[in-house]
Amino acid sequence: MIHLPLDPFDGQPLRYKKLPKGYVVYSNGEDGKDDGGDEKKDITFTVER
Repeated sequence: MIHLPLDPFDGQPLRYKKLPKGYVVYSNGEDGKDDGGDEKKDITFTVER
């Protein structure tokens, strides 16, 4: 089982989204809205394979 760190903005686990060539782990960011890992709206870390 994978345990992701908590999002400091809402206390929930960081979000994880599979991409066609990798994945993105993201936080909702200061606005508290889940924008699906949008680099302009969320705080993201993307891994491409």
